[in-house]
Amino acid sequence: GVLVAGLGAGTLVALLLVQLDQGFHTVNDLRRLGLPVLGGVSSTAQPRRSGAALGFGFGVVALFAVFGAVLAGLPGTIVRLLA
Repeated sequence: GVLVAGLGAGTLVALLLVQLDQGFHTVNDLRRLGLPVLGGVSSTAQPRRSGAALGFGFGVVALFAVFGAVLAGLPGTIVRLLA
């Protein structure tokens, strides 16, 4: 239950931060203020984020694997085998 509550709280905080973001993402967002816009900086290439997504996915899988191992009593079994 605590794991589900923690994941839900993290998701809720992330969504709340996205809603409260007051940044400008396009030139049109700036023009809606009613002030003149002299120019904008455009990106020439989209950054590759596949490595970051893969690392995040691996981290989530590792977190669940460790959590399952702790629930199954694996650390206690290892300590008894080494003692």
